[in-house]
Amino acid sequence: MDAELHGPPSPVSLLDGYITEQETVLWVRTFDRHLQNTTIATDDGERLFYVEGPGAYQSMSLRRHLKDASGNHVFDLRRYPSDPRMRWFVQEPNGNKLAELGHKKFFTSKHTAIDAKVLSTGTEVEMRPRDATGSTNYVNIGNVTIAEITLHTNNTTKRFVQDRDLSVFRVRVAKGADMSLVS
Repeated sequence: MDAELHGPPSPVSLLDGYITEQETVLWVRTFDRHLQNTTIATDDGERLFYVEGPGAYQSMSLRRHLKDASGNHVFDLRRYPSDPRMRWFVQEPNGNKLAELGHKKFFTSKHTAIDAKVLSTGTEVEMRPRDATGSTNYVNIGNVTIAEITLHTNNTTKRFVQDRDLSVFRVRVAKGADMSLVS
């Protein structure tokens, strides 16, 4: 059953130009286990963003470049190996930090629970699993659910397969929410 979505209580965005005008469905397709090749598209197949990164074990910070459909470098998602809290950071191409993300717990049923903070506004964003498997997660700001992320396809048991998506997620985004924030 789909969650009831609402726009954020006050405007929150990482990037200008990606606020939804109506409830929107995005599809996140990952093609490998290391998230070095990921595509984010609208329900009608229009590519909004894609992620590029170095091959497995070639980057200490696991830096991933998010680019828009035109190939413009939008931001980086990276982790610093020296960070004891193992957080991820969203950074502009010039290195300015936009947001930080961290897993709430590791190796538990709440492994998909993530706390994030948008640094420009101080807004706290939470991603919480609906169930123990984490196959559906809600993205919340305060008591408001702004997005729902559902695992649609999982081919992780098929190793070394190149002809299909590894994982596909359906992301429902509320009207007035930032697609770059929930992607």
